[in-house]
Amino acid sequence: MKQRIDKSSPIPLYKQVKEYLLHLIEEDKTSQLPSELEISKKFEISRATVRSAMMELVKEGHLERVPGKGTYIKEKTDTLVFTNWLSLKPFESSSLLHGVESFTNSNPGVEIDVREIEYHQTKEKLMHMTTAGDAPDIACLVYPWIPLFAHQGALYPVDSLYTDEVRSMIYPQTLEAVMYGDHLYGFHWFNAPNILYLNKKLLTELTGLSSYSFEYYDDMIDCLRMIHEKSNGEITPFAIPSKDDELFFLIFVYTLLHSFNGGIINEDWEITFNCEENIKAFKYLKNFIREGFVNLECSHEENQHLFAVNKLAFYIDGPWLNGILRTYNGISDSDYRNFDFRTLPKSPNGIASSVLWNYTLSIFKQCENKPLAAEFIKHIALDPDNMEYYYKHTGMLPSRRDEIES
Repeated sequence: MKQRIDKSSPIPLYKQVKEYLLHLIEEDKTSQLPSELEISKKFEISRATVRSAMMELVKEGHLERVPGKGTYIKEKTDTLVFTNWLSLKPFESSSLLHGVESFTNSNPGVEIDVREIEYHQTKEKLMHMTTAGDAPDIACLVYPWIPLFAHQGALYPVDSLYTDEVRSMIYPQTLEAVMYGDHLYGFHWFNAPNILYLNKKLLTELTGLSSYSFEYYDDMIDCLRMIHEKSNGEITPFAIPSKDDELFFLIFVYTLLHSFNGGIINEDWEITFNCEENIKAFKYLKNFIREGFVNLECSHEENQHLFAVNKLAFYIDGPWLNGILRTYNGISDSDYRNFDFRTLPKSPNGIASSVLWNYTLSIFKQCENKPLAAEFIKHIALDPDNMEYYYKHTGMLPSRRDEIES
């Protein structure tokens, strides 16, 4: 245990005191901490410095101050609240609950309160819950949300979960996606890449094609036009979600910009939206939408439904679409075989760009038992048997190199 304060260190004194107190909490299992006066005399520092360290630990939920009595270690709960949208999906819920149950079975007395929030409501609801002081202990997030919650001070750093072994098995982009400032605020769970789905039945009936591989988006134009003409406009050849789901639309646009070597910001964090590369990309997108009769009028969920009921020929989505299709009433195993998928086509410059919907697990700062929350995340995201079960039943991809290679 740290027993001294290094006054020559560049680390602020209150942070060193905080580290000392955390050691007392985690290792000594004491119920009441030494007083501010005792600690200030021990290290020959001011009481104000000690108070700053203690108040930060109070805000983070490690300590509670009882007027007239002192500062106590906050009693840790054995129940963790875990919010997610996965348990609402029939094809994913059993896999998720399998991991939850295996954790509680190996940790007697521990309960996981699984609370379901619809995906499209998750960001807003968690913001309201955090502001009201009712944040969950753990939440499933996607990486675009992490900077938002971290900037608001709602998340607890999970740097300690990224051991040297874990770091050696993941890609650098994985860390970049969950980093805000100098800390990591989400533990990478699994990968869900965007892929091109196609309806073989529609393509066969309307185009007569026997091969459905398109190396370039331009190669699809004639096929899309044929689908529109042969169906008299009743079948949508291709769709890009924009209604009620701007994130999916922006992700599609971002991949297109990237394919043209464009983007929104450069390596110096300068906004470069109005650049020549992006202009070329939007001109190409405008032509592709017009020539291919691409539908922009539906939300992501509406497009999924159109695809399932044979009203949409091509769609870009994640691996979860396989599971969603299997849950639609009226779709038999023979019907399911009409659906297939391919890697994304290339843009004119020869680049095929996809986006990984990296699902992450984050601990909220309001969590009262952060060590237990960390153990839960390690079990859910690192236990080999649990992860193999999840990949097998959901079609998601591992995040670690060793798992992908095996």
